[in-house]
Amino acid sequence: MDETNKEILKSLRANSRTPFLKIAKRLEVSEGTVRKRVEILVNRGRIRKFTIEENLDTSAIVHVMTSTNMSTDRISAELMKIKGVLKVFETTGKYSIYCLIKGNSMYEINDILEKIRQLKGILQTETHTVLKEY
Repeated sequence: MDETNKEILKSLRANSRTPFLKIAKRLEVSEGTVRKRVEILVNRGRIRKFTIEENLDTSAIVHVMTSTNMSTDRISAELMKIKGVLKVFETTGKYSIYCLIKGNSMYEINDILEKIRQLKGILQTETHTVLKEY
């Protein structure tokens, strides 16, 4: 991937609604160049989706220990169905899944945690409240 594509991705990561013309001016290329490169990045699967990030008040990272009797793919799919679970990562180590959850309050975070803990195949969770996000 060349530097122009890297810079386009950097701009879109910061704000997926950044106009192509603004990106083009910053990179000193044409708007059509940016549009075509984004189209290629989408077609090649480098950009999977454009999304929004809500400004919710409270975030937490949840470490999830799972049973070896159940597929982590299945548990991950069930986790993604829970409102407030934004991202799910399958990892190595003691905790096989990490989740990023967001809510409007600690009460909402607790409700999300309760739903996570009730899923079949989850043995234990450990939650870390996010103090600051950059």
